[in-house]
Amino acid sequence: MKYIFNFPDIGEGLEEGTIVEWLVKKGQKVEAGDLLVTMETDKVVAEIPSPKSGTISALFGKEGETIRVGDALVEIEIEGVAGEEAVKEVEKGSDLEAVKEEGAGVVGTLEIAGNSAVLSGSTEGISEIEAIKDTTKKTILATPVARAMAKDMGVDINQVQGTGPAGRVTKDDVLQHAKNSTKSTGTVSQNTPAAESKLVEVEPLSQMRKTIAKNMIRSKHNAAHMSLFDDVEISELDRVRKQYKERYTGEGIKLTYLAFIVKAVTYALKKHKALNSEMDTENDKMLYKKYYNIGL
Repeated sequence: MKYIFNFPDIGEGLEEGTIVEWLVKKGQKVEAGDLLVTMETDKVVAEIPSPKSGTISALFGKEGETIRVGDALVEIEIEGVAGEEAVKEVEKGSDLEAVKEEGAGVVGTLEIAGNSAVLSGSTEGISEIEAIKDTTKKTILATPVARAMAKDMGVDINQVQGTGPAGRVTKDDVLQHAKNSTKSTGTVSQNTPAAESKLVEVEPLSQMRKTIAKNMIRSKHNAAHMSLFDDVEISELDRVRKQYKERYTGEGIKLTYLAFIVKAVTYALKKHKALNSEMDTENDKMLYKKYYNIGL
């Protein structure tokens, strides 16, 4: 029989999760308890075990795609089970024993599909689901080194083709992408997306980051606001200002402390890009700006 295992509710109140990495492939034999997939939700990154022993006949969803709780996750072919035995197999539920582990993020047996999970030995349902084009935006998988290198080189990591495990972007991928881009930038107009990407770095929002953002917005509306004042020792700044003050006065320029403060703020924004960013919640993206507008 064919057994459909739906994406279980692995946390209270969760509605969806993102496929980070498939740990099995079509045609692979698994035992109950073997890990099937790594999923990222609003709260945790968890590995989902198989509820049954059998052969993987279909995987629903690609790495980086977001699926909702209750949607089909994998299809398992259980040999030697048919007819009434198939119905009993589903009613029996998971082959895993309910276990409560200390400090574990998932407690008890994972929720599985109901009676509708029994299919005949045909390919019913497979072609239809595989034919659906999921327009959900993918989460770019990349190593920390690759992300840091892409940032330093001004490369949009969302445009880099990953060759690492599960399609992860590696350091070599970033270098190769930058090399290929250099060859084709001679005819690129300043108004093209490539030119605009140099001013804004785009990163996809993970499920966890989206949840944090919602809670932060709610906190901003409910929590009391406050201002913090502190004293700073600026003897060295005062010395530098006095050193160049007369030179600029001769050119008709009044050198104030504010010019140094603006310069320092700009350097700080370059170092801490999150302070000069914008969250695009409609497209699930984080926009890190590489230009600095400071109003006085």
